[in-house]
Amino acid sequence: MTQYLTLIAMSISGAILGAVYDVYRVVLKQWRFLRFLNPVFDLMFWIFALVLVFWALMWANNGDVRLYVFVILLLGLLVYRLLFRKIVVSGTVGVILGMKALGLLIYRMFLLLVVQPLLLLGRLLLALLRALDRVAQVIETVILWPFRPILRLLHKGLKRVFVPIEEPLVRYWKHMKKVKGFLVSLSNWFFNRKDDEEPKDPKG
Repeated sequence: MTQYLTLIAMSISGAILGAVYDVYRVVLKQWRFLRFLNPVFDLMFWIFALVLVFWALMWANNGDVRLYVFVILLLGLLVYRLLFRKIVVSGTVGVILGMKALGLLIYRMFLLLVVQPLLLLGRLLLALLRALDRVAQVIETVILWPFRPILRLLHKGLKRVFVPIEEPLVRYWKHMKKVKGFLVSLSNWFFNRKDDEEPKDPKG
């Protein structure tokens, strides 16, 4: 009975290790911003492998390590690579591409519903302030020229009111354009279309 439990536990452990390894390698290949963590993922994989094999041995035969244990582990890994590897790799790629598509959709909705309205609002406010200033100038020049001295004083007063408002709006609009440019650059880097191609699956 112990031999059968060991056979089942080690073969399943080998298949799990193969699947986990393929998943994290596909993740690193698809998401390049995680590639600098490659040594960390390698270390975590080997720690996981040791813990899994130790737990399986303790469950199957109370931790009795024999040569055939490793042979069965390799056989489980081989069966996984022959029968299930393509399914796991393609499924992982599909999940990652789906997450990328969702992230890209959220990013575009954020630009459309938040950034673009703020930019439009800034432009409208600036246009309104400049239009009011031009109307005041036209009225001063054409219609109310006898009251030009009074209107000049009024115009100066209005400038004192509107200029402190216009300058922050101009800075705000320029800042929002920079934010939009940064978001576009970040999106082009994060959602790199070259990385969306499914990696070629090596035979074996």
